[in-house]
Amino acid sequence: MKGFCFFVLLASAVCSPGSGYSQETPDFLEQGKTYLSQSKYDDAIEAFNKAIASKPEDAYAYAGRCTANMYKSAFDKAFADCDKSIALDPQFADAYANRGYLYLEKKMYDKAIADFTKAIESLPDFKDLYLSRGNAYFGAGDLEKAITDLTKVIELDPASVEAYAFRCNAYFAQKDFEKAIVDCSKTIAVDPQFAAAYTYRGAANLMLKEYDRAKDDLMKAVDLDPESPDARAYRGIIYVKEKEYDLAIADFTKALEFNPAFADSYANRGFAYAKKGDFEQALADYTKAIELNPKVAHIYFLRAQLFLSQQDYEKAWQDVRAAQDLGYEVDPEFLGQLKKVSGKI
Repeated sequence: MKGFCFFVLLASAVCSPGSGYSQETPDFLEQGKTYLSQSKYDDAIEAFNKAIASKPEDAYAYAGRCTANMYKSAFDKAFADCDKSIALDPQFADAYANRGYLYLEKKMYDKAIADFTKAIESLPDFKDLYLSRGNAYFGAGDLEKAITDLTKVIELDPASVEAYAFRCNAYFAQKDFEKAIVDCSKTIAVDPQFAAAYTYRGAANLMLKEYDRAKDDLMKAVDLDPESPDARAYRGIIYVKEKEYDLAIADFTKALEFNPAFADSYANRGFAYAKKGDFEQALADYTKAIELNPKVAHIYFLRAQLFLSQQDYEKAWQDVRAAQDLGYEVDPEFLGQLKKVSGKI
């Protein structure tokens, strides 16, 4: 299950709390700051270049240029500037913050956590740092620390819609669906247009078998964000439960358009095709799902059921063994049937 896409862009070296300026190049730094506020990133870079030319040892100028390069998605250049800024001033919190964001973009979570932690030492009340570090902890799989950081954001800013939304996602990943619903509901109360909150409240209700509530939320989520693969995928599951297989297939297909590596959507679409009697397409989808994620045991079992129905007993046994090797407890009734028809009793 793919989590929320955290949108966190930390305040830059030229605008965050605690930043100062070299007094030897104030005009160029101020120009760079102004251009950044106007989203004129090329002009900002030119201004910071002049600041660096005037004083090559100015950590703030490198940090400002790092920020401009971040906005331009020129991450390699941004990394180089952040590294230089930190080398010049090892206590410069803003440079650590921005480099942490860069590591987050690269999914280098441990390094991101280290940089955000260093920045927090100097800026303990800067909420975006906790929001970003919480994201990094989530990516690293440390859900408890992610929740701790997101809770800290809420303490600092009780109206932070992002913190409630992301903590909802963390609770969902912990399978604490009741808490996920509470946080997503708080998100929606503050921002009724926050599509992902409807998606994960709907998904949490789905897991709790509150199907009507789940469907209402997922319909709203798709209405707000028609290109959300998660909203489409979860709504597809609702349609499967309602035996609306064509609608389910349409949603899973859309989910795959927006996220072609979404193994669960291939598996679920395969299941819907199998229910419609389209075994060829079901087999293709199950096989693709396994190719994308060979560690999901239940998909092997789904494909084993399909092979049994097609009287391909040897392949059915291969998938049964693959599922069992991954710790899946195969239905004894299915095993008995397979043994009987394959002559392996």
